Amino acid sequence: MKSKITLFIAIVFTILGVAQEKNIQKIEFEGLKKTKSSFVASIIKAEVGQPLDSIVLAKDVERLRRLPSFAHVYFEVKGEGIVIYHFQENFTIIPNINVWTVSDEVWFKVGAYEFNLLGRNITLGGFYQYNKHNSYGVNLKVPFLFGSPFGVELNHMNWTSEEPLYFGDEDIEATYLYKNKSIELLGFYELDFKNTFALGGTFFNEKYDYIEGAEELTDKPLTLDIDKWLLKFNYEYNNVKQHFFYVDGIANSFYLQSVKTVEGVADDFLISWNDVKLYRRVKEKGNLAFRFRIGLSTNNASPFAPFALDNHINIRGIGDRIDRGTGTLVLNSEYRHTLYENTWLGVQGVGFVDSGLIRQPGEKISNFLRANKVNIYPGIGLRFMHKKIYNAILRIDYGYGITKNSSNGLVIGIGQYF
Repeated sequence: MKSKITLFIAIVFTILGVAQEKNIQKIEFEGLKKTKSSFVASIIKAEVGQPLDSIVLAKDVERLRRLPSFAHVYFEVKGEGIVIYHFQENFTIIPNINVWTVSDEVWFKVGAYEFNLLGRNITLGGFYQYNKHNSYGVNLKVPFLFGSPFGVELNHMNWTSEEPLYFGDEDIEATYLYKNKSIELLGFYELDFKNTFALGGTFFNEKYDYIEGAEELTDKPLTLDIDKWLLKFNYEYNNVKQHFFYVDGIANSFYLQSVKTVEGVADDFLISWNDVKLYRRVKEKGNLAFRFRIGLSTNNASPFAPFALDNHINIRGIGDRIDRGTGTLVLNSEYRHTLYENTWLGVQGVGFVDSGLIRQPGEKISNFLRANKVNIYPGIGLRFMHKKIYNAILRIDYGYGITKNSSNGLVIGIGQYF
């Protein structure tokens, strides 16, 4: 009997000891320099006194790796429940450079962004663009406001560009000078590290001034000046794992917007689009990447349509906003292969095919999906990537159209295309 009691007491103490070992006794952060430890503590799920769960710690690491401030994160468990998060920080003050060629002219966009302002992953930056005209924008994004899952974003833009507009038959083309001045306030909520919702509004002024073209049309508008309100809803799903510049997983972005004119001088409309992105690692040095976009808007028979075909949005080599419409289908696919890599630098060769089409304003869906309207642009490119600077990827792509009336061109930018 005495031996049974002794055995029972030993088992009880063993269970208590194991339970104690499985609780988190202390959390430490190693490698933080610019990023505030209080900020990191506010967004991780692990807490002192909680059970030591490797799944929770792994999810924390995955979440932290997605933040602009970190190039790499991993955890370690030592002794009696001591959890250590190890960080390799990024340099987060990043220039933004885009260069492209149009009709033997060189156009460019330059800017700079700080992605870890005050050590709390606040983004502040802006850009200047020259495309025969001057444009600029300023952006401020504050995630995890006061340590909560809520955040806010404030944006201002003053944009000018020359754009083609089509009247009736798509062969009747006119060029207009387009100006857009806007101010936007957006609030967002992170349900968990995979799901984020955003809701906000934009007040903006659009102005179109006729330049040339469509001389045979006597009733074409020479100028249009409209104040508008835009209400937007976004939903982001992100289940992409990152290891430096390698990515693997799936992400989905859904956007819904309602646009209303202040004085009712133009048609109100809805616009919605969805992006699905799929990434797959291929052995040690390869990465497949796909993006499929489908978008539709109210199909008003108006030349002032919301979707565009553009070098920097969907099809590399096609030109700068060469066409506008009320619907779009785009598939971007590319294979990235690492040609060289060391502790701080990576060089990738890229082969890609961008394809897509756009629905002309007022056009039926059946006509929209005709195969002979598809734009197909294969191409090759290079990526030069700094592994210790956030988004420091110099992208150089050359796209060559193989469909009817195609163009070709060089597109240079910062960051992966998608």
